[in-house]
This record gives sequence, structure tokens and C-alpha cells, in this order.
Amino acid sequence: MSAGLLDICIGIVSGNNREMTLECLRSLIASISDDLRFEIHFVDNAAPEHWFNDVRSLSPILHVHRNERRKGFGANHNMIISGIDAKYYLLLNDDTYVYPGFCEELVRQAEANPECGFFGPKLLNTDGTIQRSVYRFPTPLWAAIEALQLNKFFGGWRMFNDYRTFAYEQICPVDFVSGAALLARKEMLDQIGLLDEGFFMYAEEADWCFRAKQRNWATLFIPGACITHHGGQSTLTLAPERSVEFLRSHARLIRKHFGEAGLLLYRWCNLIKHLPRMLYAKIADLPQSKQLAEQDIVLWSLGLLKRSGLSEIAKP
Repeated sequence: MSAGLLDICIGIVSGNNREMTLECLRSLIASISDDLRFEIHFVDNAAPEHWFNDVRSLSPILHVHRNERRKGFGANHNMIISGIDAKYYLLLNDDTYVYPGFCEELVRQAEANPECGFFGPKLLNTDGTIQRSVYRFPTPLWAAIEALQLNKFFGGWRMFNDYRTFAYEQICPVDFVSGAALLARKEMLDQIGLLDEGFFMYAEEADWCFRAKQRNWATLFIPGACITHHGGQSTLTLAPERSVEFLRSHARLIRKHFGEAGLLLYRWCNLIKHLPRMLYAKIADLPQSKQLAEQDIVLWSLGLLKRSGLSEIAKP
């Protein structure tokens, strides 16, 4: 696009599924209109060389960057954000499919809601069903509410509502939304800063939205903007490492905002919640993946989960 302030810059980082990545880029390029001043930046996160060449030949409007070694989610997107001048920045996973008008609707709602800093679209599963993408902040208080099951008994009260019955049909302020597709206002980013690169993967969007809330910027769910999110494709074959990284990132999030005492409370509340679930999963002979997931949370709550995560695999 021509020089000057852009309406929107879209950033995409490669995962491990070449065909899905190319499908995402093709759908994005086809979906966006010239009514917006935009740029699309793609980071080849140390994928095989032929992937890089395939992307470069896809369209002349793509700005392609290549990492010689894998970097984390935040580091890749921060690199793009720091180098562009746009009113809005869209983080978009490469395992998504974009429909026409998606970016236009996000920008339109952002312009209509200047008090909001983050905007999350509706996500669909591969089969067309609605994918959960709206969440409560994982705070020590919320962990205690879940451990005591207050969200089940008093879910109709706003304080105890866990968004599990969220309708996904109306524009609504929420705690935070999935980082699979997240629009950020540049004016807000100038105040709260970029993504925290201490998170290799997971919890970055929760941290970002929490920091925004502390500066009185709201996060808004936008149902009129819709994409398909196939989900988990970049770590599909790394389930054990993904589990470790997810828990590690949440520990860092809690420690960052609530200190060691808050993290201790968070761990114990998770132990109260998940120890019975782990025992039931074993007794009922639930799928092995479910048993291992519950076991990991219990071990993490006790400080006994010692396996490597995704960040160790990424190191050369």
C-alpha cells in the first residue's frame, strides 16, 4: 500500500501446517478490500525453506520476514508492530480462514467504540460450530470461585459468570478474548506497551488485556466479524510440551500481577479443583489425554511438573 498512516496492519506467524498457512493467507488476501489502507506481514518462524518460497510467491502485497530460529508469539508480533504505522494491528493465527468483510467490520466497530482498545471476533470450529473465545481473567480470586464452584451455583450473577453460557451473538465487553484473532488499537498500545516477550506461548493475550483494563481500556467482543479457527495446528504433535507451556505461562501471568502469594493461592485453588477430577478420570478410565491433562495440572499445582515445554524445543 502507499506510504502514510495505515488503517490496519495484519500480522501472521507461521506454524507447522504448510497447506493451512497458505489457505489462511489466500483467504485473507481475497477477503480484504481496497477501502482499507492495509499491510499484511508474514513471519516465517524458522519453517522449512520451501515454505518460505511458497509464501513469497503467493502475492506481491505480502511483506515476508524470516527467522533462522523459532521465536515466541510475542517476539514475532512485536517485531512487526514496532516497524509499522497503523491505527490498528490485527494478530491473526495461521490456522484460520478469513471471510469477506472481516477486517472491515473489526475496524468499523473499533472506530465506533473509541473507549475500547482490544476487539475479538467470533471464532468458528472447522465444523461450523461456535468456538469458545471469551474468557475471565485467570486471577487468584477467580481460581477460588471455581474451586468453590460458585460459578456453577451463582452463574447468573455477573461476578460469578464464567462466560460458558455466553451467547456470542451481541457486541459485549468481556475480560479477554482468544489471541487467535485480536485487533489492538495503536493509541492504547502507546500507553500499555507491546506483548510481553517473557511469555513464549499462551497467556500473552490475557496479560495484554489485563494491562489494558488497568489503564481503563475495555475489550470488546464483535460477533459481526467471523472467521474459522481450526485450532492448535502449530503444536498438534506436541501435546505434552504444550501442556507444560500453558501452565508455565499462567504461573508467570499470576506472579507478574499478583506476586508469589497470589501464585500460591492460585496453585492451591487449582489443586482443590483438579485433584478430584484427576482421580475421577483414572477411575472412570477416561481417554488418556484427559487423564494426563488433569495429572499435569495437579503436578503443576504441587510444583512437581518438571517436563520441558515448547520454549525448550524451540532453542537451537
